[in-house]
Amino acid sequence: MLIEFKIKDRALDSEQDKYEADKYEEAKGRLGGKDNHHLLVYGADVVEANGNLEFKLGAKTYFQRTDVPQMFDFQTNGVNRSTFDHYLEILLSYKNPDGRSSSGGLTHEAMVVGVSASNKVVSASVREYWEESQKLQNKLQRTKTLRSGLGMRGPR
Repeated sequence: MLIEFKIKDRALDSEQDKYEADKYEEAKGRLGGKDNHHLLVYGADVVEANGNLEFKLGAKTYFQRTDVPQMFDFQTNGVNRSTFDHYLEILLSYKNPDGRSSSGGLTHEAMVVGVSASNKVVSASVREYWEESQKLQNKLQRTKTLRSGLGMRGPR
């Protein structure tokens, strides 16, 4: 899951500032129906039944802005790694590389949260995740190139 944090619900629309002119709407058109695993988590002041004001966390999907009552329900909201990486690659291609985030949307405020093979919840900043993912892809590509150059085939 990709989680981005906002201070209040009224700040959700500031996400559009991370894109050039029409790129937000273009990204929304391409990824909007596929964003159940991409959440905006924000603070909200809620009046309880007893009249007390409580601060609670709320969550909405990134593009569709659908309420997500169970934000860490990996069964409902999660996707596999290849689907996640593909989504993230497309998303980052739309974000403004020199806007509010000088690294093309790779901020430390956005978090990647997942479940490991040993069923443990793990997390990293989106920047850390993407950099490590790219290193792994490069290593796999070098291994494939070496094998093909030596006439070797991969596992069957």
